[in-house]
Amino acid sequence: MAFSLARNVYKGVSKLPLGQRFLERGGKELIGQSLPGALITTGISTMVTGNPFAGALVGGADLVSSSVLARGLASTGLNNFLAKRGLPQTAGRFHRSVDLSKARTMRDVAKQPLVYHSSMPQNMAMLVGSVGSTLALEPMFYPQRTAQTQQLAELRYMTG
Repeated sequence: MAFSLARNVYKGVSKLPLGQRFLERGGKELIGQSLPGALITTGISTMVTGNPFAGALVGGADLVSSSVLARGLASTGLNNFLAKRGLPQTAGRFHRSVDLSKARTMRDVAKQPLVYHSSMPQNMAMLVGSVGSTLALEPMFYPQRTAQTQQLAELRYMTG
């Protein structure tokens, strides 16, 4: 299910202006890494608010904010700026996923697929996107009557 959902997200992003550029150099992989967190926040927000629309909105905002923040940290301009000042890079790296049981020669190693490993700043950006979207959007969908009833009860208790 998650793979077909990720494939649909990639297709949708590729149709947007600058979408192909976003998917290059690890953007596609970062969306895939942000997807499980977005699904979790969707489920939790739906349970907490009792509103599936709220859950979908929070999950979508989580996916967008997490992947955009992480992809922004992988931008060439930012990493060139940091390199000129001798600061550490924030972009992740592609590595070959070598299966030693299948790779007998260097040609076999070169045929192994590239896997994107996000950096620690990118992982933190995905976490900030998840928490931030939840904190920003979820309170808008809390049941208001419950809060008002509780406030009235507290007021009655305090006055008398």
